[in-house]
Amino acid sequence: MMSLALDITTAAFYSNFLKKMGVGSWYWDLEKGDLKLFGIIQEWLTPDGSENLLNLLLDMVHPEDYGMAEKLFSSHNVSSLEEIEIRVFYQGVWHTLIGNSEVFYEGHTPRFIMGMVSDITTTKQAQEALMTSEAKWRMLAQMSSDIYLILDETYSICYASSSAKQFFGQLYAPDIRQNLLDWVCLESRTAVISALQLVQQLHDSPSLTIEFCVRNGKGEKRYLEAVVSNYINNRYVAGIALNCRDVTQRFLAQQKLAESEAINASLIKAVPDILIRLDREGRYIDFISPSGKTPYLPLDKIIGQPLTAVLPAPIATKAMDAINNARLTGTPQKMVYSLEENSKLYHYEARITMTDNTEVLVIIRDITDEAELRQEFLKHKNLLQAVVDRTDIILYAIDTDGIFTLSEGKGLERLGLKPGEVVGKSVFSLYKEYPDVFYSLKECLQGRSAQWVSKIGNHVYSSVAQPIIDDVDKTIKGVVGFSIEKTDAYHADYQLKETVDILKREQAKSRLLSKLATSSPLKCVESSLLFEIKKVLDASICCLWDSGNGVNIQATDNFPTSAPMKLDVESCGQSEKLEFVDAGVIRFSCGNERTKMVLLFWKKTPDWDTDTQTFIRALGCLLSRLLS
Repeated sequence: MMSLALDITTAAFYSNFLKKMGVGSWYWDLEKGDLKLFGIIQEWLTPDGSENLLNLLLDMVHPEDYGMAEKLFSSHNVSSLEEIEIRVFYQGVWHTLIGNSEVFYEGHTPRFIMGMVSDITTTKQAQEALMTSEAKWRMLAQMSSDIYLILDETYSICYASSSAKQFFGQLYAPDIRQNLLDWVCLESRTAVISALQLVQQLHDSPSLTIEFCVRNGKGEKRYLEAVVSNYINNRYVAGIALNCRDVTQRFLAQQKLAESEAINASLIKAVPDILIRLDREGRYIDFISPSGKTPYLPLDKIIGQPLTAVLPAPIATKAMDAINNARLTGTPQKMVYSLEENSKLYHYEARITMTDNTEVLVIIRDITDEAELRQEFLKHKNLLQAVVDRTDIILYAIDTDGIFTLSEGKGLERLGLKPGEVVGKSVFSLYKEYPDVFYSLKECLQGRSAQWVSKIGNHVYSSVAQPIIDDVDKTIKGVVGFSIEKTDAYHADYQLKETVDILKREQAKSRLLSKLATSSPLKCVESSLLFEIKKVLDASICCLWDSGNGVNIQATDNFPTSAPMKLDVESCGQSEKLEFVDAGVIRFSCGNERTKMVLLFWKKTPDWDTDTQTFIRALGCLLSRLLS
């Protein structure tokens, strides 16, 4: 057997050499009971002639490692060159040792044990720290909702976190190297390629952030924000790393916000009002004028200035009072004021409200046009009022129910009325006995203008009425009109016209009776004959007759259907009969053995005087003979 004895000098040198390397060894001569320790173990143990090295280490070895320590140090187990790892406690610190031992025999008898261990505590701690870090990172990557991807230089996916499977579903196939661009929507593909190309050109692991659109496993369009980093030259990653986060909700919210801001901007531009933000002390914070109108000072100089530096003192004082009232009452305040600009007087209406305890919102509208129109209207109104107050004219208006809403004019005095006295009353009730007024206003409420002359009491009025029609829905909202007294002129014209009309009517009656007296027998009453009779009498006519062939009816086109158009045989006796059916209808009937006949006459304003009744009798008798 080779002698393993070392002299003292060599042993010391050998022990120091091993100590510097963090290594310990031992030589145990089982026959002599001689134990020699070298390196780090020499520092830890003092043999003191012990025959069992395991007993020396018992208080130092971790309880869980007793079995492995016995295998390493005991002569009762046949050791091998298998590396064994144990933990020992020394100087208040746990150390991790790794090594092996071997028992040498003479025949079948153990002769001595040699072994060696290395202190790998630092390496072990580094490995454990690395494993812990890797475990934490892997858990973070697996548990995080973020998607971690590593791409090669062709943008194929080398690694994807488990969240990629959850996000992309069936689109993600871990067994197939897929290309990132296959997941990217067409509208985002160019931007993604440009970003990846750019990050490849940069060095020192630079990063950039991009947003792009993809479709998830459900086919839904989603938006990802990705931090892209170049780790191609990193031997551990060797690729392009993407840390992706689903920002769809944020993207849609930003999109809606952008749309809302665009709408608000459009509204602000569309509204001609001036918007001003002030602090509670009346200093300008912002000034928005969609119409392009600016204050006296340039915009860059007005911000931060108080109202008193921009507006005339009286207007600024009035504005500050309104601001204080808005703050104290919590209700919006209204303020109207005028400013002279470029030698022209402008009128403004300001609405002042507190947005919070620190800011005031002022909305200003230019009402110059409205103010000028109002002044012009007042001028014409005063002029019209002067005419109404000084001439015999009546102005009136009614609603769709015929209720007076206006009644003005000096002409009311002749009717014994005061201005506004009939407001709230019905024109159809007050003037039901004046058909001209009644029917003319009814016609106006149907959408047609009317002009007529009416006699009320001892006064004659010429009236004009016009329906009020809504410009938008074209519905009738009421009637407006005026009446002018023309009593004297009317009497003169009326007497002349009445004389001429009477003469013409009498001549027409005579011609008609003469024509019928010389006519041949009639088989029927023609509509042309009825029209001629209507023209003479100024009345609508309906003729019913029965010559043995059944009842025949002929009427003018505007004869009222409500009149009793019935041929009563019993009333058609051998002698003629003239009777009043109602206020507007008069009935003439006669008959003989061969023919029964009834004539109905209707007038809107009935005036069946004696001469008219005599004419109707004569007319009826002649028609009856002609139909027999």
